[in-house]
This record gives sequence, C-alpha cells and structure tokens, in this order.
Amino acid sequence: MSDVGFVTMGSAASAGDIPEIGVGMLGYAFMGKAHSNAYRKIAYMTWPPPLMPRLVAICGRNEQAVAEAARRYGYERAATDWRSLIADDRVQLFDNGGPNDLHAEPTVAAAEAGKHVVCEKPLATTPAEAEEMLATAETEGVGLMTNFNHRRHDHNMRAKELIQQGMIGRPVFVRGRIGHGRFVVGPSPAGPGRFQCVNSWYMDATEAGGGTVIDNGVHLIDLAAWFMGDEFVSVQGSVSHNFDICERGPDGGPMVKQASNCEDNGFGLFTTPDGRIASLQSSWTQWQGYLHVEIFGTHGWIVVNNDQIQGTVTYQVLRRHGDPSATTTEVPALLKPDPSWRLQLEEFAAALREGRSPSPNGHDGLRAVRLVHALYGSAASGRAESVDTGLPVGRSASPAEPVTADR
Repeated sequence: MSDVGFVTMGSAASAGDIPEIGVGMLGYAFMGKAHSNAYRKIAYMTWPPPLMPRLVAICGRNEQAVAEAARRYGYERAATDWRSLIADDRVQLFDNGGPNDLHAEPTVAAAEAGKHVVCEKPLATTPAEAEEMLATAETEGVGLMTNFNHRRHDHNMRAKELIQQGMIGRPVFVRGRIGHGRFVVGPSPAGPGRFQCVNSWYMDATEAGGGTVIDNGVHLIDLAAWFMGDEFVSVQGSVSHNFDICERGPDGGPMVKQASNCEDNGFGLFTTPDGRIASLQSSWTQWQGYLHVEIFGTHGWIVVNNDQIQGTVTYQVLRRHGDPSATTTEVPALLKPDPSWRLQLEEFAAALREGRSPSPNGHDGLRAVRLVHALYGSAASGRAESVDTGLPVGRSASPAEPVTADR
C-alpha cells in the first residue's frame, strides 16, 4: 500500500520504476480542471504512486480557451476534436469530462482503440448508451470507471467502514437527500413557486438526459446502493418542473422564454430484491449544497451530514431490549480543496496496475442510469417501474490487462 506525506518522497523508489500512463482529457472547464489538478497531485500526495500520469493532451471546443487550459494545467498539447486524442498513441487513459450527451460516443471510441476510460457521472444519458459503453470496455478488456467521487468523501468512506465492520448490523433502509441551488438565478416572472434558471445545456433534457436526478441525484443513488450492498429492482418516483429560462423583456426585466424540460426536484422509493427500501430526494432548489443520509441497520444507525462546510458522521449501536449505547459523533477532516477526485483517480490507477475492476466501475454507472430512467418512467406513468439488473454481453469475467512500464 502506498504511503502518504512528505516523508515518503525521499524513499528509494524512483520515477523510472513507476509505469507511466498518458492522459487525454476531454473538457477544460470545472471537471477538466478538477481532474487535471488531481492527476498532478497523485505523485505529490502518494509515493510511490500506482502509475505516473503524463498529461498528454486536453480537448475542448473553444480553441483559445483550451490552449490556455493546456498551458495552465500542464498538458503537452491542446485539441478541439476529441478524435485526435483517440488517435494519439501516447494517450493510454481517456478522461471524459465533457457534457452528458458527449459521454457515450467518445468513450466507446476510446475503448475500441484499447484505451482505459474515466467517465464523469452520469455514465450516459440513456441505459442503452451506458450498456454499449460497458459492453465495449469489457469486450476490449480495458478499464472503465464512473466518476462517483462522493464515495471518496471522508464522511462517506467512514460510514462505509462502519457498515463493513458490522457496527449497525445489516442495513435495513436508507433515507437520503442531496441538493444545491447554483442553477437558480432568482424568482421567475411566471409566478409564485417558479424559478428563473441559468440558460445552459444543463437545462435541456436532450443534452443533459434530465435534471437534478441525473445530475446530483446519481451520486445519492450510487451511495445508497453502495451502503446497502445490493441492487435496486424497482422504483416509484415523482418529479417537479418549476424552472423557466428567461430573456430580457421590453422593460429591461426578465421575460419567460421557455420552461425548462428538466426537473428541479426528484423523489424516489428504491426497493431491493428482498424488500429493503431507500427513500431518496434530489434537488436543484436548495439554497446551499448538502448531502444528508441516514442508514438504519438491524443493530444501529448511521447519519452522514455534509453541509459542505463541515461534514459529520453520527452513529449509535442499539440493543433492542435495553438501553442503547452512547451516540458517537465524528467530524472527519473535511479537506479543502476537495481531495475526492485525486483519491478516485488514484484508485483507478491502482486498479489498472493490479489488473482488477475499479470502485466504482462501469456497472455502477450503468446501474445508476437505469435507476434514474426508471424513476423518470415511474413519474410519467404513476406506477412503480421494474429495473433491469443484468449485465450487457461482454467479457465481464475478464479483468483489465495490467499496465506495465512498456504498455
């Protein structure tokens, strides 16, 4: 296991002993910046790193902006066509941080070219796209990670650790909510209860695949399945649509241009094969970002409360017949800047080096997309929707080929 800190930087391991992996990055905005920063920090924070990232190329649509991003982040070159990253033999790992509707095609092309792929959440905008992405990666024998970086937040890792230690027994049900309000501009002129929203691809379900449920809700859905250690086989869902895209009116004030077709709040009841339930809500209308998850087990409960200022983990072990044990509240170190992207990419590098499936992997991403669409289907039909839990045809039993110094 790699050590962390300044002390190990003087260890006997040299950079020449560590396999290099060339990175091609699609996207230079928030995610491109976060991932690029993470690659640069892997060797700095963990020595020896599982692999030594080499920032080969970064791609974006704006030629001037992506050239500046390449200079700032330390890439060897910039590009405006993602296909040039696929064609570059120096790129062994394709990092897809593009808009949601640009996840499927480049990822499939990269896998077909024998490149490992990190793809931002959601893995795809539809289950069919996600199935093709996973099947291609498995057929080609390359690694595929879905970037559910919330698994690497310290409070969530601590909650998972407590569950694995048997602290609360078997998880029986989960209640959770996640939200932010960064897409809200202000009140809509359409009337009370409606919001003026930003005018971006996030507000177009054709490009984004949906609204808050497929945006931040997928994190909560993934965490719930991860905590419960099981698949969800049915979903009962409901959504609300209260966002308006506005433009400047004749009087200089906002005027509704069109209503967004993306939901601003989503609610779902997710059921496991043995009848355990997760009750989850995702929101775009919360004033401040938050994550709150309650995990109830046969012998106790855990509460994760992250208000993005300071996260806490509270847990209590119960005795059904007698007084409960003392309630324990921990405040893990909520580091700034957020280290979850580095920890996530470090896990992927380690998985590639060891020839195993990463956590989370492509199946986790496919599962989340299927659950999101089942929720949307249920909201439209008013009935619970069943969820396919099967894997697409591929080489799922075969691990990714380990990365060596000469591959």
